[in-house]
Amino acid sequence: MTTTTTAGSLATSKVTFGESRYAIAGVHTRFGEIAWFVWDAEQPDENGMPDVIRQAMHPGVALHGFRLTRAEMRQVDRIAAKVGVR
Repeated sequence: MTTTTTAGSLATSKVTFGESRYAIAGVHTRFGEIAWFVWDAEQPDENGMPDVIRQAMHPGVALHGFRLTRAEMRQVDRIAAKVGVR
């Protein structure tokens, strides 16, 4: 069984943090990789969607400077591990 992925689709579930203001998730790229996006639910873009405020190839880089609780960080570690990120 082969699984196909579409660029721009979520590769992981979203993890919310910062009292649910922010979310992070892995997103499939057109190059077959996973990029990590951080969204701000309180700052919509021009289409009314949560604004992407950071994108990086590793969740630790995408989260740099944010303060997450231990429970939130464990959730991020779990979703990252599911797609092979350590």
